[in-house]
Amino acid sequence: MTIAELYELRDRIDRILRQLECNAGTGASGEYTSPAGVLHRFRFEGVKPLEEFRDSLLCLYVWVWSMKDYLKERAKVVGKDPRFIEGLVESSLELQLVADVANRSKHGALSKSRSGRYARLSEVKLSAPQESISRIRISASGLDVTIADTELVEYTASVLSDSGADLGSARDILTTGMGVWELQAFRYVRPTLTSA
Repeated sequence: MTIAELYELRDRIDRILRQLECNAGTGASGEYTSPAGVLHRFRFEGVKPLEEFRDSLLCLYVWVWSMKDYLKERAKVVGKDPRFIEGLVESSLELQLVADVANRSKHGALSKSRSGRYARLSEVKLSAPQESISRIRISASGLDVTIADTELVEYTASVLSDSGADLGSARDILTTGMGVWELQAFRYVRPTLTSA
């Protein structure tokens, strides 16, 4: 494992993060049942589909978690103990949550939990402030909203425990987990004068 391969993975994560932050797309649609039991259909035109945002987010979780294996291999190459990387996971709730979400995404279920919370990703929510909207059309089939300024649209998702408790923003958990890798693990495995 070369340092270049490790940075290649970091670059891949950055590219996916940039895709995640681009809100423009083919449109998002869905259904909402009011407390009175009435089904409402909606469509937001001009924005990224909710499923596409979720896919990119889950992809990030998988790659950020996969970085652990890259870092452990790199530690071996530079003659350092790969258990240090596992220790970082043990001391970071955010990395443990990243592990849970990534492993659930890869395997469809979670039989073991790094965090003990059997974390999962919530549904994605989209909010569009009034100033982002150029047109609203209400019809018998539902609500159509045309978004003119996608920069103002916000997508959010949380990480939830197995009981449904909100454990935090999915983006914040990823950012903090990635920070542990960059601030501690990358320093630990950087090249020495005698290694490549």
